[in-house]
Amino acid sequence: MGTATAPWKQLLLNALESNSHHKHSSYFQFATVGCNGRPSNRTIVFRGFQENNDKLHINTDNRTQKIEELKHCPFAEICWYFTDSWEQFRISGRVDVIDGSNPDTLKLQQREKSWFASSIKSRIQYLGPHPGLSLITEHQSEEEAHFDPSIGPVAAFCLLVLDPDQHLPVATLPLSVVGIGDNALLSRLGSLILPGHQPLYYFCEGHVGSLLSKLFSLALGCVD
Repeated sequence: MGTATAPWKQLLLNALESNSHHKHSSYFQFATVGCNGRPSNRTIVFRGFQENNDKLHINTDNRTQKIEELKHCPFAEICWYFTDSWEQFRISGRVDVIDGSNPDTLKLQQREKSWFASSIKSRIQYLGPHPGLSLITEHQSEEEAHFDPSIGPVAAFCLLVLDPDQHLPVATLPLSVVGIGDNALLSRLGSLILPGHQPLYYFCEGHVGSLLSKLFSLALGCVD
């Protein structure tokens, strides 16, 4: 993507700002395809956008199951819900896995930058045992108490970069429009859905019933 801010990105930034008083507003669901073909999902923390584009950053432990899943199938979808504004964001795309063995110098710099942008507490977690195993022992806790914050990324630290699928339109259903009437709803949706495309970014699901039915009918009507 270019340097211009995509419409969905600005809406997401607005939602993050208006819901920033909730700690959980920075968490979203990250779904991948398991190596057995079944869906795999978990809740993770948003680490910001890559500079000058729309790619999303996610920090993770390279010993987790999702790394193997992304190597098997590099596509994923995130789902974000903001409780105050009733907004839902679904963003899908290809995920680039950047660990210490990556040959790209620029990507390694991005990984290092993300490492130092994380809190000390967050960085210390990567010194623990394999994710999913028993809690760390007292001896391990003592070792981590001497953690040097000036050291670079440890081997277990991995940066995931989700590149949203390009040329995809945006659909939105803000609550302020839901109560106005069907014509206003359809007008708002029509202004954001590009002809000949199926919207893959959905922002805000309002009340169930006829309005949602019209939303999905309109979305389907955009498919060639």
